[in-house]
Amino acid sequence: MKYGLLIRDKQLFGVEVKQYSKNVVASGEYFVQKWKILNLSNKQWKNLHLRHIDKSQMGLYPYLKVKQHKILIPDTQIGESAEIKITFKAPNYPCCVASHWNIIDEKHHIVLDRINLKVTVLSHPEIV
Repeated sequence: MKYGLLIRDKQLFGVEVKQYSKNVVASGEYFVQKWKILNLSNKQWKNLHLRHIDKSQMGLYPYLKVKQHKILIPDTQIGESAEIKITFKAPNYPCCVASHWNIIDEKHHIVLDRINLKVTVLSHPEIV
């Protein structure tokens, strides 16, 4: 669970993130990550996106592969939640990996920095 508060343009953005995923996956496995994001702000969310921060371009390996690098967050009323699902592919070898995301508005300003997914990749699927 992560909480974020940011004041921008005289608006308060508040977020609670609940993560529902595996902590351990098999090498090469495709798996779905689900985040439930609660709007704790003082206004309805419109045109917000979850944006992938691609650490692989910075030479930071290993990493989780993802097809979508920007995902629209459904319009969300104050006090309501939006559910986001993302499909990842684990590396083909044992390691510990992470995927980093942030929430941006329609002007590409960061509303919440660093929503992270961390998993351990094992070589034997029967262990997972």
